[in-house]
Amino acid sequence: MMSLIHSDDLHLPLSSPGHAVGWWWAKMALRAGALLVGGLFFVMVGFVFFKSLPFLARAGIGVLYGMQWSPRTGLYGILPLIWGSWYVAAMTLALAIPWGMGVGIFLFVYCPARLKGTFQATVYLLANIPPVVYGFVGIVLVLPQLRARFGGTGYSILAAAMMLTVLITPTIAIATYTALCAVPQEYYEGALALGADKNGAIRRVLLPVAWPGIMAGALLGLGRAMGETMIVLMVGGNVIGMPLSPLAPIRTLTSNIALEMAYAAGDHRRALFACGLVLLALVMGVDLVVMGLLRRSMRLQAYRDFYGALSPSPRTSVGGMLDV
Repeated sequence: MMSLIHSDDLHLPLSSPGHAVGWWWAKMALRAGALLVGGLFFVMVGFVFFKSLPFLARAGIGVLYGMQWSPRTGLYGILPLIWGSWYVAAMTLALAIPWGMGVGIFLFVYCPARLKGTFQATVYLLANIPPVVYGFVGIVLVLPQLRARFGGTGYSILAAAMMLTVLITPTIAIATYTALCAVPQEYYEGALALGADKNGAIRRVLLPVAWPGIMAGALLGLGRAMGETMIVLMVGGNVIGMPLSPLAPIRTLTSNIALEMAYAAGDHRRALFACGLVLLALVMGVDLVVMGLLRRSMRLQAYRDFYGALSPSPRTSVGGMLDV
């Protein structure tokens, strides 16, 4: 077969001056991109903070536990909005994490080979559908079913959580599948060789090793659920309050900002910036707590693997994670 590469091309020096200069510029571009990302984060946080600082300095910490939001009368209590954001996000995660993990595990282990490519492409496609489309689906399909079964208008926390679950489940499924793919194949094969069945190998070997990656996907889902505006606006009801029933309407921090920012001015506008600052603090706080728990879990697993290797048990294998 005729070669498409001339023999003289094979003798080009790999460390020529032009090659070194090109790599230097490439490294500078990568560093600049990384610094730009970090800089944008601090710029956005600083912008929201300084925009809301005059209002927080005047109103004090009382806005965080104030029960009434009424800009016409000068009341800017955001506790009902915080409650709404947490309620919707918690219900969404309770539904989306098991579903997303199940989809990722099915795609990695149980999906037939001839259907795997199609199924994977479908999951990726669902992850990129605009939220407004899910909102339309909720109005047309979900709200009538809720009205027929439970009465009322159908606009509720449950409707918002259901559509947000459909929105973030593909993200968690993709993260689960990617984390499982990153587990060395020898772990799974070793578990099977030691007598575990497929389900036991997944439960006791693959999932513990892949757990940090799965939780990273859950964090992405949490951030998207707490920051989503359009779906909550369309099916959540937009009623300020602190209901306990999932069938009650709700308003979140994001939907409140989207509804009122267009006409807000003065303290009202600064209070909306304070809502954005509180939302940012909530998401960052949850991220830090979960990442700390993951680090602790990984350290405990490392200690377990180390001592399991020093004193292996007849019923322990694959780093002390599998009982056969």
